[in-house]
Amino acid sequence: MNISKELGHVLEADIIVCGAQGLKNAEHYFLGSVSEAIVLTASCDVLIVRRSK
Repeated sequence: MNISKELGHVLEADIIVCGAQGLKNAEHYFLGSVSEAIVLTASCDVLIVRRSK
């Protein structure tokens, strides 16, 4: 099940909120990005939040 795509419909969600770690380019390339995948597949709006430094 693709959570962001299918569960958004099931719950009739208006928005999905998820966190981002802010990985560097090399880390992002090798590890991928969960938040990016959510943005690309979500059936509703997505809010990405980062922790302040």
